[in-house]
Amino acid sequence: MARNDFILLLAFALILTSLISCRSAPQPSPQPEPQPANRFQPVIDAWVQQDAKAPPPENAILFIGSSSIRLWNTLHEDFPQYDVIQRGFGGSSFADANLYTEQIVLPYHPAAVVVFEGSNDVNGGKSGREVFEDYKQFVHLLRTGSDPFQGPIFFIGITPTESRWQHWPQMRIANELIQAYARQHEDLYYIDAPAPFLASAPTPGGPPSPDFFQQDLLHMNAKGYELWVQTITPVLESVCPPTK
Repeated sequence: MARNDFILLLAFALILTSLISCRSAPQPSPQPEPQPANRFQPVIDAWVQQDAKAPPPENAILFIGSSSIRLWNTLHEDFPQYDVIQRGFGGSSFADANLYTEQIVLPYHPAAVVVFEGSNDVNGGKSGREVFEDYKQFVHLLRTGSDPFQGPIFFIGITPTESRWQHWPQMRIANELIQAYARQHEDLYYIDAPAPFLASAPTPGGPPSPDFFQQDLLHMNAKGYELWVQTITPVLESVCPPTK
């Protein structure tokens, strides 16, 4: 073989090898588009305008959190012994709740704050410990804000669901850390909402029964909310006597 032909053949082989390598190399998974920190601002602004026209009652029980709070259509009926304020915005995380404490928590002068966040946080990639740190920031913002809230804060334990069962280990860590922290601090309370759902699991150590969830196996149905009410009510009433 002539020297020039050999060089050309070698160059062709190198190019072919490079192309095959590029095609077989694993491609990075597309990263989700980052969402703006203030993506819920229109919802918050609507509540602020609503509050200006019809101020909610003071000394009410404020429920704040993600879609499980927003979709709780029977919240007021489930707690007839209290005035209740419902401030749930679907898809939110603790970072979102923390961003708006000055607008939809402190101005209400509530008797108590009940918060449910954490599921979206872990589903979005945060660890259980990071959720715990965000929870502590939520408490700090309430205690040190422009009009500090010094009343009881109740955390509804992150509820296990079949659709997010792979994230349950980190959710459980967040729950355990928050529960331990609440035991060490006055006026902080952990509500063990996960317990009855885990007890309903068709197989030991598995996800909860689908009977308590909508078809997406993420959001609760009426039976799921009944479990919440049964778990939340005794803890809430032990600290905040009924006002009605």
